[in-house]
Amino acid sequence: ISRTGEDQIVEMDRMRKMISQRMLESKAISPHVTSFMETDMTAVVNWRLRLKDSFTKEFKENLTFTPILIEAVAHAIKKYPGINIQVSGDNIIYKKDINIGMAVALPNGNLIVPVIHQADKYSLSQLSVKVNDLAKRARNNQLKPEELSGGTYTITNSTSYYCINDGNQLYSYLYFAFGPDDTGVKSIITTPFDTTELSLTY
Repeated sequence: ISRTGEDQIVEMDRMRKMISQRMLESKAISPHVTSFMETDMTAVVNWRLRLKDSFTKEFKENLTFTPILIEAVAHAIKKYPGINIQVSGDNIIYKKDINIGMAVALPNGNLIVPVIHQADKYSLSQLSVKVNDLAKRARNNQLKPEELSGGTYTITNSTSYYCINDGNQLYSYLYFAFGPDDTGVKSIITTPFDTTELSLTY
């Protein structure tokens, strides 16, 4: 840490340096177009409210929206494999595996993206266990290197603050080239219906 007049200069830690580098590389090689759609989530919200207590009792895990969305994305990719691709030179690579990364906020303010490999092979209860385990170990700096690589599609959210468009997001190019990277659920806002803004970066 050093000071120049009134300013304080703090060297970035290793993770922030890596995030900065990856974001710049992502901008250089990846298209960034984002589509937004307001979605009626009433049925999903009501279904979760009905089941969350019994789900927790049976599986000893909290039922959050993250595994629900991961399961939905995995089903969508199986139906539309063209959204699980990568561009390599003049070639398009259709990914065989559905490896879904999920952004996790760390206590120091950084983000990390653990990957659920072959997410389509998991049931909802198994996804809940996996999501909660990865998130907990991510925050405790206990993830293995293989749990941070191999992603083909990433989901995230824009925190609990409602924001219809939080700008042109930049993501690690390791997780997509010409593929989607943001189908995160935004905050559930108070309306006559439970709605959310879903966005897709491709």
